[in-house]
Amino acid sequence: MAVTAATAQLAARSAKYEAKPGRLSWDGTLHAERHQLVAGDTRIEHASLDWAGATRFDFAAAAASFLHAEGKAAAAGTRIAVGPLALEAERMTAEGVFQHARPDGMLPPLAGRMDAALDNVWVREPGLDWMRASHVQVGDLRLTPGANASLGRLEAQGLAVLARPGKGGFPWRLEARQAVMERATLAGDGTSSFGSVALAGARARATRTKDGFLGLPETTNEAAPDSARPRMILRRLHLGGDSRIDFVDRSLSEPVRLTLEGVEVDMSDLDSFRPDHDSPFTAKARIGAAQLSAQGRARPFAALVGGEMKGTVRALELPPLSPYAADTMGVHLQTGQLDAELALSITQGKLDGGMQLVLNELFVAQPDPNAPLAKSADMPVETVLDLLRDSDNRIRLSIPVRGDLANPDFDVSDAVGQAVGGALRSTVFTTLKVAFPLAGLISLVIDDSESRRLALEPLGFAPGSETLGAAETKRLDAVAALMAQRPTLKLTLCGVATQEGDGPALAERRRLEELGLLARLQNMVGAAPNPRALPVDAAQLTRLADARALAAKTFLVEQRNVDPGRLFVCRPRVEADAKALPRVDLVL
Repeated sequence: MAVTAATAQLAARSAKYEAKPGRLSWDGTLHAERHQLVAGDTRIEHASLDWAGATRFDFAAAAASFLHAEGKAAAAGTRIAVGPLALEAERMTAEGVFQHARPDGMLPPLAGRMDAALDNVWVREPGLDWMRASHVQVGDLRLTPGANASLGRLEAQGLAVLARPGKGGFPWRLEARQAVMERATLAGDGTSSFGSVALAGARARATRTKDGFLGLPETTNEAAPDSARPRMILRRLHLGGDSRIDFVDRSLSEPVRLTLEGVEVDMSDLDSFRPDHDSPFTAKARIGAAQLSAQGRARPFAALVGGEMKGTVRALELPPLSPYAADTMGVHLQTGQLDAELALSITQGKLDGGMQLVLNELFVAQPDPNAPLAKSADMPVETVLDLLRDSDNRIRLSIPVRGDLANPDFDVSDAVGQAVGGALRSTVFTTLKVAFPLAGLISLVIDDSESRRLALEPLGFAPGSETLGAAETKRLDAVAALMAQRPTLKLTLCGVATQEGDGPALAERRRLEELGLLARLQNMVGAAPNPRALPVDAAQLTRLADARALAAKTFLVEQRNVDPGRLFVCRPRVEADAKALPRVDLVL
């Protein structure tokens, strides 16, 4: 160990040296400029150092301590470096009892009891700033040889944690107006215990990239053995209600930015050596006018993180979350608010739970017919939403969320996207089956624009007829009920005539109209020509197809009071396929 100073001034009110047992005692002051102590890879430097009090040096080999001092120290321009890690303070004062055990070539272990204060404190290493504080107040710090320590209270003002300066770096990940730690201990085996840690006026920055969160190491599912990591106990963690979190997700094709304000978190009973122990927590926050809350139990130190959580979301605006919908479901959210009830559990890395969602005024922008949501629900997105909206433009969904967090390919957003598609498909078909009890009444058709469209079972007609039968009017009653339940739903009626079925019927009708009594006599004596041999009038088939669609629309408007603005008649179609049936397609 080496101690140097550019200048040093010693003033002793009293001094005494005892040859036996080899002791130097003095009471007075010391002032040193550019003071430096070096022991191994530890370096302590002060631009200036002042000491006032009683000091005793015991040089005898049998003495319990080398240095015993009681008084007050003040230093400016302090720097304490251990390897690449350094603590720097513009000003530092400490008062109490100091004791150094006998040095053995390294920095002697410190013991004693003291109060201390530090101004403009930094803890950093090259390329990384770990901590900065404008002021730190330490109360009742007790040290004993063997690295045992206890702390009554530590208060830091203007605290900031974890930043990387320079190009390609990032600003402080956590800032707080005030941080308070109480009843802390550090044992010789590395076990640390904290009665409470509280942050007030905190601002956390969470930035997600494709490589993980900035400033945080990559997580691993392999837990280190207990012998390889020290124990940490925290009785209570509190984040004050004036805190905020700025979240940016850059892992998507379009970034997401959210600000959570009024963040308040309470968590208790954390113990790294009790991995299966439940740590209760509560949390609440605001995103704009939206209210979020959660409560449950966490197991953060388990080999596979676990816990249970229940939460609520009220009036969350959805457009800021549109990039998630675009990535997982292929749709962009134009408007909408979310109310939700969540219940999730994680056991041995297995995620299980569900969400009860109410989506208000949800509309999507330019839905892609090939979007993942459309494919997972097997129908166009706009049709899905029209079917799900109730009379108040609300969509209610029950969504299971499951997955294996231990699987590196698992992504919660992907799981939710798949679950949303499944929930939409299930809910849509349930809605339709209420009105149309037979599953066969639901199908996909190809419309005139060659797009896949969801359709109901078509209305059948007798060959050559445009009159609705009893079965068809009953089915139209169900259509009217469905449209009353889903006021945004629109229906296209496409009349179809067939050459094989309607053609002969129309030719026979025309023969009867033209020949009158002669035609009836031919029928009586069996001399009537085969209707299939008679010429087919293509224009008459087209008019028949159109008349069928108009008959269905007229029934819905005049008999069941459906708004005609929600009913559309498409271009009539004549089909030559022998299997085609005379009908009206009901396309949603």
